[in-house]
Amino acid sequence: MISDKISKYYTLISSIKDANIERTYIFMPNDDYAKMTDSLEVSKIYWHEMLCRAHIVVLVSLFRTKRWLDSINATRLEYYGFCSSLRGMIESVADSFYTLQSVPLTIAHDFYTINKILQKESSVLIHHEKLENTLLHFIQATKLSQTQRQGYPSFYNAKQTKEYLESIKEISDGRLVFLYDTLCQISHPAYESNSLFLFKPDNRTIVCSDSEAMEESLINAMLKSFSNDIEHLFNVYMVNCISTIQCLNKFNIVDFMTSPELINDLPNPGLGEIDNLINNSKAIYERDLAIGKRGASSTR
Repeated sequence: MISDKISKYYTLISSIKDANIERTYIFMPNDDYAKMTDSLEVSKIYWHEMLCRAHIVVLVSLFRTKRWLDSINATRLEYYGFCSSLRGMIESVADSFYTLQSVPLTIAHDFYTINKILQKESSVLIHHEKLENTLLHFIQATKLSQTQRQGYPSFYNAKQTKEYLESIKEISDGRLVFLYDTLCQISHPAYESNSLFLFKPDNRTIVCSDSEAMEESLINAMLKSFSNDIEHLFNVYMVNCISTIQCLNKFNIVDFMTSPELINDLPNPGLGEIDNLINNSKAIYERDLAIGKRGASSTR
C-alpha cells in the first residue's frame, strides 16, 4: 500500500464493499413521472431518487477506488503497471472529489425540508438542478465529440482530469498535476516510457532488457517524493465520501443507509459543519416558508 493511512482507508472501503454485495435502486421512468399530478408524491419521488443517486455515487466511487488500489499493490514492483494504476487511481479519486465536494453540505442545508418532503408532510416543494446534474455527471458523463455535445446536456461531457485535480483547493501547489503529467508520459508511448530500456551514453545507443532493479528503484523514488501528496488527495476524497454517507444516514432510510459501525470511529473534520447545517435547516425551512421564498413544483 502507498501509506499506512491509505491502508486504513482501504480496510474501511473493503468493509463497505463486503456489506453491499448488491444494491438495487428503482427509478421511475420519466414519462410516468411527467404524468403524475400529486405534487407531494412528485416531490417525494424526486428527492428519494436524488438521495439514491448520491448513495450510488459514493458506493461506485469507493468500489472503483478499491480496484485501483488492488492494481497498485499487484504491480508494486512493475514500473509500467504501477504508474498506470497510480494514474488511474488519481483520476478516479479526483473525479469523485469533484462530484462529492458540495453534495453533503448541499443536502444538509435543506435536510429538514427534504426529510419533510420524503414523509409527504411539506407544502414546500423544492428541486435542485445543480445537485442533480452533478450526480448525473459522475454516473453518465463520457467523452463526447463536438458534434455529440450539441445534442446532450453539458453534464454528459466528461472533463479533463486536470480540471478535477485543480478543483481541489487543498492541493493547489501543482505537485499532483506534475505527478499526473509524469504518469501520463510513462503510460503513453513517449520518451519517458522508453527510458527503462534505452540508454545513450556518449555516442553509443544501448538497449538493455534487464530493468527489474531500476523499476523498483524508480517506484520507490516516486513514492518518496509524492506519497504525502497522494495521501493528502486520498484524505480529502475520503472525507467527502464519509461525509456524504453520514449525511445520508441521518435520513434513516434503508435504501441509502450504510452501517454506522463502519464509519463512526473515523475522524471526520467535515461532520461538525454538516451537523450544524442540519440543526439549522429547520429554521431555514420555517423562514423560507414564512416569506414564500420557495414553493416551485419539483421537476427533474
